[in-house]
Amino acid sequence: MSEDENSTPPGDVALDGQGVPERVLIELARAGQLEATLAQERAILNEVVVRMPAAVALLWGPEHRIRLFNDRWLESFPEA
Repeated sequence: MSEDENSTPPGDVALDGQGVPERVLIELARAGQLEATLAQERAILNEVVVRMPAAVALLWGPEHRIRLFNDRWLESFPEA
């Protein structure tokens, strides 16, 4: 078999040796990177809100559910 016979023909998908298309593996790796980045960004947002000197609460959705708040907000609105 020549080297050209072993290469992936145009329009076909390279496999990783176990039948998983290479593009799927690349997309999975990218999704994992995005999830890690999102987790880091959420941690930063949480830290910013917790350290703010003002009372802060992040409300979510049409029901205005409290999703994130700091101690100063809780001191100001203990019944919430």
